[in-house]
Amino acid sequence: MQDGQPGADDALADAVYDELRAMARGHLGRNARLAGAGVTIQPTMLANDTLMKLIRQRQRYDNSGHFFAIASRLMMRVLIDYHRARNAQKRGRAAVHVPLEPYHGDVVPDERAAAADDVDVEAFGTALDRLAELDARKADVARYRILWGLTVPQVSETLGVAVSTIERDWSFAKAWLTKELAASARP
Repeated sequence: MQDGQPGADDALADAVYDELRAMARGHLGRNARLAGAGVTIQPTMLANDTLMKLIRQRQRYDNSGHFFAIASRLMMRVLIDYHRARNAQKRGRAAVHVPLEPYHGDVVPDERAAAADDVDVEAFGTALDRLAELDARKADVARYRILWGLTVPQVSETLGVAVSTIERDWSFAKAWLTKELAASARP
């Protein structure tokens, strides 16, 4: 695709679509409150929109980890844009919240316990962008853990960094995001 070969867009779509859809399904499925807050976007639509943005970018990717890091950022942007559009249509709608804990497959967290850790999706996206400006790898670790639900060893393998480094990055990223989101929530 990067070299402009015919059919490369389709080959890319075939190669990554299932992963993108699983990521979208996980992100939307981990929090049952999203549907109650008005998020009606389906995983297929979220994956499709993300894939289209990836294809339009025609960016060079160093490896699959780099590709999925970009995909993760774009998926978050698609979800934020969708949320903004929904709020523009229905003023006064409650903010959509996402848990700051990593997604773990089909495990749905206890509603009462999770509610305290939930953050507004727009505020989360903004905080993640600020963290990326501070340290891109730590932001990628947070994306992989929170949005993709990857384990520390999986993130280590994806980024090609030692497990101990990923553990430190994750500890820092989670603390930094928690502090940043708490500050942005204050009136």
